[in-house]
Amino acid sequence: MGAIGGLYSFAAGRPDLGALETLARLQSQIGPDDLQIATHGPVALLYCPFCTQPAAAGENRMYRSASGDVLIWNGRLDNRRELATSLGVTSENLTDVELVCRALELWSCAAFSRLLGDFSLAFWQPAVRRLTLATDIWALKPVFYYADSTQFVWASRCRSIADALRLPLEVEEEFVANFLIRSLPSGSSPLKRIKMLSPASFLVLEDGRPTIRKYWFPDASREIRHRRDEDYEQQYLDLLQQAIACRLEAPGPVFTELSGGLDSSSIACLGHQLIQQRKAASPELCTTSYVYRDSPSSDESRYISVVESHLGRQGLHIDNDDAPLLSPPACPSAFRPDLPAGQLIYLARNQFLADRMAEYGSRVLLRGFGGDQVTWGDVGLAPFAIGDHVITGRWARAVRSCWRWSLALKIPFHLTFWRGGLWPLLPRAIRKRTYSFALPVDRLFHADFIQRFDLRDRTLGPVDDTDFHLPSQSNQYTAIREVAHQVGWEFILEKGCVECRFPFLDRRLVEFALATPIERMVAPKEPRRMVRQALRGHLPPEIQTRRSKAGPDEAVYRTFARQAAQLARFVNDPLVAQYGFVDRDAFKATFERARYGGKVGATELLRTFALEFWLRSLGAGTNADEFAPQPSVDLTEQQKEIVS
Repeated sequence: MGAIGGLYSFAAGRPDLGALETLARLQSQIGPDDLQIATHGPVALLYCPFCTQPAAAGENRMYRSASGDVLIWNGRLDNRRELATSLGVTSENLTDVELVCRALELWSCAAFSRLLGDFSLAFWQPAVRRLTLATDIWALKPVFYYADSTQFVWASRCRSIADALRLPLEVEEEFVANFLIRSLPSGSSPLKRIKMLSPASFLVLEDGRPTIRKYWFPDASREIRHRRDEDYEQQYLDLLQQAIACRLEAPGPVFTELSGGLDSSSIACLGHQLIQQRKAASPELCTTSYVYRDSPSSDESRYISVVESHLGRQGLHIDNDDAPLLSPPACPSAFRPDLPAGQLIYLARNQFLADRMAEYGSRVLLRGFGGDQVTWGDVGLAPFAIGDHVITGRWARAVRSCWRWSLALKIPFHLTFWRGGLWPLLPRAIRKRTYSFALPVDRLFHADFIQRFDLRDRTLGPVDDTDFHLPSQSNQYTAIREVAHQVGWEFILEKGCVECRFPFLDRRLVEFALATPIERMVAPKEPRRMVRQALRGHLPPEIQTRRSKAGPDEAVYRTFARQAAQLARFVNDPLVAQYGFVDRDAFKATFERARYGGKVGATELLRTFALEFWLRSLGAGTNADEFAPQPSVDLTEQQKEIVS
């Protein structure tokens, strides 16, 4: 893994190597192991690797084929054998980058839909002067780009592009609007003039004109029909083990987050089994858990201990006292996060974990995000199975299903039928008018900002661009995409690097879930029925059967009280208010209520602080030579001429 980047000069002559050197230096935080440069005519490409796979240290991820094409592969290929079979070659004799290059030369852009894993790539074909960029289906390895009349520049970090080209750090308000309500961006980056390649997309640049296309949509017509529940359970278990195994491809120990919930415990227990059975490359799986000993209603230590006993080892415990939430960046002049990500509120915790992982020689962290969305862990108050029956005309089933859900949720029949059977089928304009908009948003965000970006409409999620017929499928896919966007792009640290991997976002597992009828996965009074049955014997019984999960509220409110003095400067003179995103008085009043334990929209408030931290980092100098010392990068003649 690591970072990619490059320049395509439309003018005569070679690209600006000075800008390329700056681009390389700025991406060294996420690609610290080496620097590979290739130049050919108007194009210069760079790759800053971060070695996290067994063969990566000795494998050149910048590859030149016999025909002269150049490929930079920044990713993990999860279907090596299947791809090699389709190509008619032996996978043992070829590296990942060679396999991908052969696929691109044989199938052109149709190859992207055949690649499984998290990746970004740049493919230069000098014979036809064509540049192709692509990213995986969730953009977990993002690609940002900038174009004007003279050049096209791309990189894994948008701040790198802005600083290398000395662009003003102007905030893209649409991105902020989507961030604050946890919705998906629409091809924009956090900075104006810089674009982001959308998930599951590729960009082709020819004759100075970029063309962008999607290469993957979930198959809306696919439906899995087994006669027995046991068949669904076994297929789910096989796919989850497969998803975990390929993410355990690492030369050293792998860490996994363990909260004691169903999803994180599944990864820990199944991953441990796979390593013991020698079905995974990593020699060791270590757990890390976040505990809140001073907040009993938020603490999951009891269930964490149950899993640790099952595994026969204690993991790393990080207490909120050791690494408190909402710790502002210690050195904002040196800290330049790409995104206003929610992870900014966990900055101290993330850095504490990264330091401990470095002591173990570990660079990979598994995370359980996406499990709730993939397997309906939070069906909430809208049982979409009712709507599935209504839209397919099975009214008797809809009524029976509604009665069962009404009794289970303890909600009147008519309200259950409205929420699960009718409301999801209404046109978007009507749903926006009838939607009970979250009060914290109305109280906290500036009224003009809400109106200009129609935040009420955005809370409904992105406009459905799929062909899903059933409301359960459409809502499930939207939820999966949103969680991938929220957690996948950047595990933010002040220094160092950690690669996060998400087994539940494995494409094969997602496609299985979307094609499985919702009533096979959940039932009234039986949340996540299929998952619990599939994991029987693999998890401790106390974990497999637990129905509740501790919430973070108490820990968050205690943090607001404990950190009040440090956060005062952000609350009293917030940039989020100066930009017009948040109402200044409402922000201060909401924080004051929270610090004294009053009920507020904690999620919205935390994301507002994350945005505040990010906005303040923008003021740390806009020129590349103004921030803290970085490793010096001097391109040698050999590096400059790798492909020339």
